[in-house]
Amino acid sequence: MYQARDKQTGDIVALKRCLPHHESSDGFPLTTLREITILRELQCAGGQEHGIIGLKDVTVSSRYDISHNMMCMLFGFHM
Repeated sequence: MYQARDKQTGDIVALKRCLPHHESSDGFPLTTLREITILRELQCAGGQEHGIIGLKDVTVSSRYDISHNMMCMLFGFHM
């Protein structure tokens, strides 16, 4: 997990770096897809009321060098 500042809103956010595409054997990491799906479902079901931090976005870097592509999940940061 990394702490960062959202350039659009100025909010402090938490970034979770996920397994890059080239390191998973089947293309897109299935465990990451499951995690994203579960977090979105919990968010829709009122998960923040139960202490689950909401997933704001999922980003993938768009570098030319595929060996450095990175995928991150963006969360609200709470202390």
